[in-house]
Amino acid sequence: MYTTGHICRRKGNQVLILAELPNDWIIDKQKIETVGVFVDDGRQMSGEQRKKIYALLGEISEWNGDVVDALQQQMKLAFIASEIGSGKGDIDWFSLSPRSPVAADMSTAKRFITFLIDFCLEHGIPTKVSLLKHAEDIGRYLYACIIHLKCCLCQSPNADLHHCDAVGMGRNRDEISHIGMRAMALCREHHTEAHFIGQKAFDAKHHVYGIKIDEYLAKELKLGKYREEDAK
Repeated sequence: MYTTGHICRRKGNQVLILAELPNDWIIDKQKIETVGVFVDDGRQMSGEQRKKIYALLGEISEWNGDVVDALQQQMKLAFIASEIGSGKGDIDWFSLSPRSPVAADMSTAKRFITFLIDFCLEHGIPTKVSLLKHAEDIGRYLYACIIHLKCCLCQSPNADLHHCDAVGMGRNRDEISHIGMRAMALCREHHTEAHFIGQKAFDAKHHVYGIKIDEYLAKELKLGKYREEDAK
């Protein structure tokens, strides 16, 4: 079992640590009296990153029924293959254990978290917590939500493409160029909220921002001229 904690008090080389145990019954059942302590040195994967990874693996496990340990190995293999396939070069096998000689560094952990989030979005995996709270690369996450048209706040499917930049009165969205305009994917409820409280207040409240539409997004979503070309 892995958990994270916070240093509450320090005296010399002794510290008092407060940690939350997700399965406190294990302490009594196994009669555990001592625990190991891993000190994050800022280079290896952080405790918060490890917590996010296991939370995401747990969500995927509940969705497809795979045991988390086996699923972890499968997802790491798929991640390494995707890294090599995207031209990022070779990537060594890594471990999620802080005690392993091949423990993941912070950069690898960040990309693995992004990979797991993309997997959840692509397959419509329901999650107890918004994927936004797990995302470390917010821009990449918001971009992926637009691609899959999943609400960036609650992951509801068939989300609207909400334009953060006003299109303007009298302009036809099917005819204008959307490239360069800022947008985000929002469900009907959150889309209505954005218009009601205003974009600036909405962004500040939910800690999101508009992503500039590029040619790839315009083609994928058939925006503007690409909608007309598809209709021909």
